[in-house]
Amino acid sequence: WRDTDLVATIFHELAHQVLYIRDDTAFNESFATAVADIGLERWLVSRGEAGQFEAYLERRQLREQLVALIRAARSDLESLYASALDDATMRQEKEQRLRRLADELTAKLAGSGLEAPGWLGGELNNARLVSIGLYELDLARFRELYEDCARDLACFYGRAEELQQAPAPEFK
Repeated sequence: WRDTDLVATIFHELAHQVLYIRDDTAFNESFATAVADIGLERWLVSRGEAGQFEAYLERRQLREQLVALIRAARSDLESLYASALDDATMRQEKEQRLRRLADELTAKLAGSGLEAPGWLGGELNNARLVSIGLYELDLARFRELYEDCARDLACFYGRAEELQQAPAPEFK
């Protein structure tokens, strides 16, 4: 692991100790991912290593691009499952779409010059597609909340805690 990835993971896991909503994986993981990004940036700046944060953000941007490809495939598969196709045809179409997704992911990674991240390893199937992307589902909302708080952590945590108490549809 790169030091920045390890530090971000520590911040991510510690964020779950600060705020956790039972049975709301998207909220919890998006919050923790935002805290990881915020914490890592602050940590690197405090060490005079802000340039490393840019490299980390490039890798994060690549992850978001990969997740966008996965979300598109999930959407296509949802439409496929809602269709009136017979089971054999549906299975064949699903396999084709998953192969196309694998090719798209491979091409995106090849273009970046980076290795496949560990979370992308293994066979693509419905269960894996569902889990991938939960970490970013509401990430933009938490980033916006942090900026709305003028990058003040006390405000950010307080506002995030208010979201915890709000009905789920209001947040999503």
